[in-house]
Amino acid sequence: MKVKISNKVKIILFIVSIIVVILIIVEVNKYLRMKKLRNNTNTIIHNDPVFGDYGETPENLLNVPLTDTQLIMVFVIIARDYGPEIAVLTEKVMRLETAHFTSPIYLKTGSGNITAFNNEYPYGWTYELKPFWEENEEMKPVGIFENVNNNWKYLQFYGKTGIINVAEILKKKSTPGAYFSTDPDLQIEYEQRLENIDVVFTASLQ
Repeated sequence: MKVKISNKVKIILFIVSIIVVILIIVEVNKYLRMKKLRNNTNTIIHNDPVFGDYGETPENLLNVPLTDTQLIMVFVIIARDYGPEIAVLTEKVMRLETAHFTSPIYLKTGSGNITAFNNEYPYGWTYELKPFWEENEEMKPVGIFENVNNNWKYLQFYGKTGIINVAEILKKKSTPGAYFSTDPDLQIEYEQRLENIDVVFTASLQ
């Protein structure tokens, strides 16, 4: 028996077939692009369900601040992996260190002024960050930025990794002020400044 298909069903089937073809083309192009990038030894491959697939040289990933939506997702990830207290503290530190995500150094490094104490890996972060980087290759810095105004050197990160590194440091420190200094008096002063910072992205976690 011959089944008669209505015009409405035909249109729906046509639309579905078009969508399927588009999805196939997108996936094929994505595969070919990623394959090409993997053949380039100077390229970083970063697969992220929230921030997308990055296949760029480090220079192209810097100076592009995260959007508010992306920042919210960063702190959701930190709250999940480190707990709400560290997430709130990380936002406070980031806001204090980066003038609320606007400072020139933040735009160059993607992080909260994480100092490079020397030019060789792990850049003076043997305890706090090297084990973390060894277990999470994608979290390693991609370069060093030297601030000519004060001759300080800072580690450069891309995507969400710079802020997550701040959370990792805070997890390892005995007190939030230790993020800023080893001097007890300066630590107290820093923590007082943190108390006056209002958070936005993690406000619901307080």
